[in-house]
Amino acid sequence: MTLFNLSYFSLLQIFCPCRFAHNTIQALSSWKRQIIALFAGAATGLALPPVNFFPICFLTFPILTWLLDGIYVQRITKRRQRYKAAILTGWNFGFGYFVAGLWWLGGAVLIDITVYGWIMPFAVFGLPAYLAFFYAFATFVAFLLWKPGYRRIITLSIAFGLAEWLRSQIFTGFPWNALGYTAMPFPLLIQAVAVIGLDGMNMLAVLVYTTPALFIERKGKKIGFLVAAILMIADFSFGFYRLNMEAPVHILASKTIRVRIIQPSILQSEKIDIATRRVNFERHLQLTAAAPINGVTPPRLIIWPETSVPYILDYTPAALERITRILKDNQLALVGAVRVEKINSATATFRYFNSLQIIHPKGKIIASADKVHLVPFGEYLPLDSWFRKLGLQAIASFAGGYSAAEKHSIIALENGLLLLPLICYEAIFPIDLTHEKLKPDVLVNITNDAWFGNTPGPWQHFAQVRIRAVEQGISLIRAANNGISAVTDPYGRIIAMLKHNEIGFIDIDLPIKTVPVWSQNFTKIYIFYIFSLLLLSIKGMKIFVQDYYTG
Repeated sequence: MTLFNLSYFSLLQIFCPCRFAHNTIQALSSWKRQIIALFAGAATGLALPPVNFFPICFLTFPILTWLLDGIYVQRITKRRQRYKAAILTGWNFGFGYFVAGLWWLGGAVLIDITVYGWIMPFAVFGLPAYLAFFYAFATFVAFLLWKPGYRRIITLSIAFGLAEWLRSQIFTGFPWNALGYTAMPFPLLIQAVAVIGLDGMNMLAVLVYTTPALFIERKGKKIGFLVAAILMIADFSFGFYRLNMEAPVHILASKTIRVRIIQPSILQSEKIDIATRRVNFERHLQLTAAAPINGVTPPRLIIWPETSVPYILDYTPAALERITRILKDNQLALVGAVRVEKINSATATFRYFNSLQIIHPKGKIIASADKVHLVPFGEYLPLDSWFRKLGLQAIASFAGGYSAAEKHSIIALENGLLLLPLICYEAIFPIDLTHEKLKPDVLVNITNDAWFGNTPGPWQHFAQVRIRAVEQGISLIRAANNGISAVTDPYGRIIAMLKHNEIGFIDIDLPIKTVPVWSQNFTKIYIFYIFSLLLLSIKGMKIFVQDYYTG
């Protein structure tokens, strides 16, 4: 058999099952279509950490495309019903994806189910149901311009990119498990995010994932696979170059610093128990005072996880003195604590912040950085007065709920080292520091993922904060109560790590490196999305209005 015949035979083997699958999916009845969409979305969840089986997306997104093809060709009697069917298909796909990717949120409720049990249905099914509307929006927008061929692949990718951007903005945003993360399971594939940002990765990931749907097309197949091939080759090549060809790195030798990361691995049920808070506090102190590993130089920075101090330091001088007593003259402790700000002395009203505070060995708090993005229903209630009338409160609220800081704080240490603190959940949001006068040298993430136990949650969280380090082109120091604590370089490569539920600490000399990126101004990508939306809306809304009012 000649090489040509062999290649033709191989393609035919691939093509025939695709044609059969396409025809079968197109012919599905309404309720069967929605079941397939639900299962396809759930299967897409396998691409998320810790499984990271991203090849599944090359199956699930073509299935979604073919489901929409079925709605298009079946010519439902009333055209407005076609749009409703497309919206429902996107919603079911999204609901399956978010339930599969976020089911572990229910674990937080189990800490005290008698108090927080009301949140369980919302955490496991309510939140995914809400997030699924963004994917319903994506399929609706794409279906406005749906035509056989490559154009529908492009419109679907743009629509999902818009949906993910909206998901990161509306009601303070919730971009957890954005589709772009599925395309970045390891450092080789992460590097492109430094150029196009998470928003760009969301759109291009869907574009590439959906391309196999073109196997059944007569037109547009060649250009579609060519574009997908170019994107994948560019992604791999750029990643290989940055990781292996020594892309430019600025090493700030004068700012090399030794760091200790504390991981006490305290169960959440014990953290919220007043009876055990002293014991928990002592565990942090013991790990802080422990002799350096292999007898090397003591660390300069000692980093505790989020809310690791069970006291309000401004009002508990004994706790502050206890920390400073074990610090050496040249050491600083970066601790997660609750910070209090008095609003009105006459009425004794206060605001509380989830904060990272820096403690000097002379007994002073020299700097604080407050959390910007609070967790809805975790640290605050969106409809606070209404829920409190029902006797409900946020899971991790403190004295009526936390307040949010207006902006991220960049903290300057005595040696000129600039730190960018990100507290827990806010690390899932891309950061635009374009308008900041100072550029940070190190990203410091403190978190407490003990709420979620040994589930995919901590692994998903770590994967997302690692992307922030690559976006900014700086090293990451991460201290988690029960994991995953780690240090990565500006390329997202893990230098040191403590496993989940491991008790211990990391001592490491961190050479401060910065990797220049092409642009950290995400305004350009926003303009691209707005422009894309205008193009879709001008033509698409015209088609929609015509279809809707003509039956």
